Amino acid sequence: MTDNRVLPALKKWRVKFFTGMEAVLFVLVLALLVLIALQVFTRYVMQAALPWTEEVARMVLVWTVMLGAAIAMERNEHYAITVLSDRFRGATRIWVLVITNLLGMVFLVALAYQGAQYMSANMKTTYVSTQVSRGWVYLALPVGSVIMFASLVLHSIEVWSGGDDAPAAAHVPPVLDV
Repeated sequence: MTDNRVLPALKKWRVKFFTGMEAVLFVLVLALLVLIALQVFTRYVMQAALPWTEEVARMVLVWTVMLGAAIAMERNEHYAITVLSDRFRGATRIWVLVITNLLGMVFLVALAYQGAQYMSANMKTTYVSTQVSRGWVYLALPVGSVIMFASLVLHSIEVWSGGDDAPAAAHVPPVLDV
């Protein structure tokens, strides 16, 4: 089990980190809105499309999805199949939640590895209009995966140390509720 001072300090740091990520996500969504509106305006009203708006919007969208997924993971808002964890209490429920998180971690390690490979393979290719390396866009995959992995690790520590009162999938919208 963990020291009683570590978890509250970790929780404060997590709140600050994810509050900052939410601010970044807000800016990204706002930028996406502006870029798409600009693209539609220039293409259909001005009859002269700006070629870079589509590329930048695509870049922003990839980062928005991965950072948004990381925030959802931290909030425990991903859809979950709760048929197992809702059936158990006490130590069994804790083990089910930790094993489920471990399976998620395995997937995220694979996603981070493949994302890093894809990023590396695309560092020398650039978008036509902006000349930005495609690798920087694909960096969102390993970055988002590592943040989600860390979040799952921390959730698992909380479940393990906090017992049955720790964050559970109970408030997550169930995919399958039997």
